[in-house]
Amino acid sequence: MSKVLFIDFLPSLEEAVRPFLKDSGFHCLPSTSFPFVLNNECLYGLFGRRTGDLGAVDVALIHLKHQASIEETHSFLHRVREMNSTACVILLGDSIESEVLCEMLRNGVYDYLSLPLSFDKLKKTIAKGLETKVNADNMLCSMSLTKERLLEEKARLQIWNRDLSRIYQMTQTITSFLNPGMTVGAFSETIKQMIPYETLSLFLKGRGGMDQVWVFPQQKEGAERESAKGEGERLRAFFLQCHEKSEPKAASNGNEIIIPLIAASEKIGILRIEMGRNEGGGLLCINEYQTQILLMVSTALSLSLRNAQMYQEVKALAATDELTNVLNRRAFLNILGRELKRSHRLGTTLALFIIDLDHFKRVNDRYGHITGDAVLQEIALLIRQAIREIDVMARYGGEEFVVILPEVNSEEAEVTAERMRHIVASHIFRKEKEAIHLSVSIGVVIFPFSHATNPEDLFHLADVALYLAKKKGRNRVEMSLPDIENLAEALQSKEGVKESNGKTTG
Repeated sequence: MSKVLFIDFLPSLEEAVRPFLKDSGFHCLPSTSFPFVLNNECLYGLFGRRTGDLGAVDVALIHLKHQASIEETHSFLHRVREMNSTACVILLGDSIESEVLCEMLRNGVYDYLSLPLSFDKLKKTIAKGLETKVNADNMLCSMSLTKERLLEEKARLQIWNRDLSRIYQMTQTITSFLNPGMTVGAFSETIKQMIPYETLSLFLKGRGGMDQVWVFPQQKEGAERESAKGEGERLRAFFLQCHEKSEPKAASNGNEIIIPLIAASEKIGILRIEMGRNEGGGLLCINEYQTQILLMVSTALSLSLRNAQMYQEVKALAATDELTNVLNRRAFLNILGRELKRSHRLGTTLALFIIDLDHFKRVNDRYGHITGDAVLQEIALLIRQAIREIDVMARYGGEEFVVILPEVNSEEAEVTAERMRHIVASHIFRKEKEAIHLSVSIGVVIFPFSHATNPEDLFHLADVALYLAKKKGRNRVEMSLPDIENLAEALQSKEGVKESNGKTTG
């Protein structure tokens, strides 16, 4: 039943209107208990919006008797609007100026009824006003729900932004390590801030059967070895079951998740996260958001571990060129053979670049070998800028560099080689204040390439492409010959040039 409040009514007018509204089905609030006038501060308590209650008043009838009453009504309407009340306010009184009426309507008055009052018109006006009130209430409820959803979304975005910052910092940290143990340790500490796991374990497939296992939190020395041993056997079984395109696998109870670690389409390990229990003893489950976080960071973790592994292997072989601080010839040949086998096994492509400085002998002759060494160091840095982190770069000898690019096609390889050539050609080397300009010629070969199935044939094809780049004027990129049968003819032509002119350099 809709509640009607009389405000500032003359007793005679209220006595006439009240019985009619009661008979029409409205509940009239007793004026004897609420002798309200517009300037009564207690009046506004009936318009306050409380939880589960859209207000005590549905319809407010105000009797305008004089000019002061009009001014008080403006103040009243302003206060009610600030309280977000949807009560239907109807004015009754003598005729007023149109400008004053328009201002009243703008301030929230639903309608104005002139005296003497038509009861039938009053009833219709109240009915329409209540319909408008219901629509307004629904709109406010909808707005309130929307506001709550927006606040929830804002909270989620704040958590997401915080976690993105953590992921970025973690990525920067783990990619700076060249030790797998330090990489896994830094990863476990950061991920704990986003996913309150009970156990984090990681299995890393080692070269030559030297597998590694880490379990966090770490146990006491004896217990840690036993824990790592048992977990290693378990994860090794998961590792053998999964393949390069395996999806993350959640346990049936949702309490743990298994994520294969893939780097350059090669599976290198397994990450396992197990949640604990809540205060009531129930299992905590990994939710969709936490799974998304793990998928995001697993790629960076995989690449970091692969890079750390490769670095450790190279370091063990003493494979760094002392001058340029890149891999040396021995390391390159080992990696080329391994990467070629992997590409052949997985059916992926592989590009090989041979890069030679044009007329480098002139730099040594004119500026000396110290300047020549400094130039080689800069060249190594420039080449590194043009390739990806997963690409393998080495100094093959003298002024010659080589690069292995896994999983690139012919077009991608040519674009990379041209970018490399342009970077060097546009770079200014300096001997004190004197500018030195250099260029490079690049021979490129792509595997699979005709019958080239071993590192020697692949390297020779790239070498022939480099020879053609030199022959065609230098400072250019040349792709390898179309098939292996042309290799002998090209090499004969190349050797013929060497025999007649001496060794071709620069």
